[in-house]
Amino acid sequence: MPVPQGNPNPAKKAEQHARAWQLKLDGKTDREIAKIMGVSHTTVQNWRDADIKKFLAPAAAQYRQIQLEQIEGVIADCREVLRSDAPVVSMGKVALVDGVPVIDQELKLKAYDRMLKAYERLAKLLGLDAPTKAEYEDKTPPRPAELDALICQTREQVQQREAEMTGESQSS
Repeated sequence: MPVPQGNPNPAKKAEQHARAWQLKLDGKTDREIAKIMGVSHTTVQNWRDADIKKFLAPAAAQYRQIQLEQIEGVIADCREVLRSDAPVVSMGKVALVDGVPVIDQELKLKAYDRMLKAYERLAKLLGLDAPTKAEYEDKTPPRPAELDALICQTREQVQQREAEMTGESQSS
């Protein structure tokens, strides 16, 4: 069965991609590769992007899943520590107040800290902390000329007063 005219033969396509990769490994630029192969440089870039996506996407998804499971495990462990009432142990003995074990609050704070770090890693892994573009429009009205004049006049008065005070203190 013939391959549709618009799509290259899969074997030929694989050869082209392999040759483009080899030329890239040989130190050629995308434009040089394009000229050698008789295609545009954007085609060369598109081939490389498609190859990377095709071959690396499954591995990246698998890695991401493993990381998610590990982070969920850390969070579960932290929750367990927070639910527990572990006593303070000092010099190998449980610390008591009026015969009642003292709960180790530092351990709970450390668990909260670890949990926070796990959630930060989770957000990063899922792309939730990606920066977003925010636009700002300054709507502050321009300052009236009378106000600028008053500010300048006040500055001059302050400088004059400072000069008088400095002169008085030097003459004393």
